[in-house]
Parts: sequence; structure tokens; C-alpha cells
Amino acid sequence: MIHKKQEQACATTFLDWYNQHNSTCYHIHFAEHIFPNMGRSGARTWDYVAHRSDEDPVWIALEVKGLATARDSNRTGEWRKFCSRITEQVKGRANGTFVVSFPPPLAFRQSDKNLLSRVMADLIAQAASTAPSGSSTDLGPEIAKQCAFWPTVKSNLDEYDIWGEYRPHKLLMEWNSDQQFAVKLGDHWIGKGGFALAHQQALNEVLGPGEITANTQLGQAKLKGAQKTMLLLDCPFCDFTLIEQHVGNMNPSFLSNIDYIYLVGNRQIVNVPLNRG
Repeated sequence: MIHKKQEQACATTFLDWYNQHNSTCYHIHFAEHIFPNMGRSGARTWDYVAHRSDEDPVWIALEVKGLATARDSNRTGEWRKFCSRITEQVKGRANGTFVVSFPPPLAFRQSDKNLLSRVMADLIAQAASTAPSGSSTDLGPEIAKQCAFWPTVKSNLDEYDIWGEYRPHKLLMEWNSDQQFAVKLGDHWIGKGGFALAHQQALNEVLGPGEITANTQLGQAKLKGAQKTMLLLDCPFCDFTLIEQHVGNMNPSFLSNIDYIYLVGNRQIVNVPLNRG
């Protein structure tokens, strides 16, 4: 689930791109405003109607879905690389395995990331000399003292479940002296199967079997006369290749009312080939 403002930003970004690449001038409207009786009848409408003018009978239906689980999997990828970097900085200063869990997004400037890696390396080396093996330590408060950019105020946007529960942002570190030296990210919270499974689960929530899915919502749009139906996957933090692979492997019946699927990321928009059986 994504916030309405984020959903509308995704649709607007896509439509600007679509108009530019197709020399069109479509405008966006809430579907419930164009078809108010749909909501009153209890039917679940799709998100947006795009047409070129109020008098133009040709229109496109847009449905926006967020892939939150895929976003989480990308967060782990960034932190795994960051932990490898810290491993090199701590090497020779401590023994054992250091596992960090529940980190915030690495949406920091490069200079801030450099400072964070140095601070974490120092804290980990210090913990190894003072904390007993098998113990857990929250590095968040100490990081916040030395890094002004570390999250200290709870946000209502892009934070949910464990991510937004603690402020200063919690960063749990577990140390075991009897294991091979490494600083690594704990993977117990992302689930078995890693990145690929996380992307697949995210897609199944949007396109899999169910009473209300993107396919059923866009089916309503076809009944109302939509010339084209488009599903926009808001996934600024996902692996586009994995998404394309999973869409290609889906049951065609789950896509029967969807003419096009687009991945909308931070800096690119990609059309996903559909499996029509």
C-alpha cells in the first residue's frame, strides 16, 4: 500500500513521460470523479482516467500499485554492500562476526555515508573490546550523536513496521567472537529466498489471485469503455530485471484486462512485456 500523494506523483510522472514519448497531451483525473456511480454501487474503481479533453471520447485507464516488499529487498542490497565496506575498515581491529539488523534507508549523501562507515567501524571495534560475545547492542543512539543526518524524528512517509518504530533509528548489532570475521546484514526479516522471492511476493500481492486485484479493477475500466488499460508499478527501489522475469512467468489469466505494465522508478520508466499464453 502506498500513500495517495505518492500514488498520484507516480501517475503524473508516468503521464508526463508518456505524452513526451508519444507526442500526446493526456490529462489525469480521478476515476471516481469521472464515474461517481461506480463507487456508490460498491464496485472498486481503478485509480485514474487520462484523456486529452473533456469532449474526447478516447481515454486511458491507469491503476497504480506500489511494490513495498521489493523496496525492502533493495534496501538490503545497499546495506550488504555497505557492510562489506565496513568489514574492510574494521579488519585487524576486532574478531568475530558482527550482524546489524533493521537499518534505515541509505538515502544519504556520499560524504555522509563516508562518515557513517567510519563511525560504525569505530563503534563495532569498541563493542568487540567491551561487550561479551553473544550480546546485542543498539548503535542507533550513539550514531545519532556523531551523525546529524541519522533519522531522529519519526516520519509518516516511507516508514512502517519496524523501520519507523524507534527514534533515534535503531541499528541492532549482534556480536559472536567464535565465528569468522565479518560485518554483515541480518537476513531474518527479509525472509528465506532473498531478493528474488521478495520481488515475487510483492508482485503476487498486486497481480495474484484475489477478489480485488489490478486485473479486476482494470476490467471495470474496460467495461466503461477504456481504450487502453495500464498498470503502473511504483517501484523506485526494485530490480527491474527480476520484475520483468516474474511478470513473464505469471498466469496469463491474471493479466487478461491489462494492456500494458510499466515500471516507474526514480530515473526511468520501462514497459514490461506481457505473457499472453
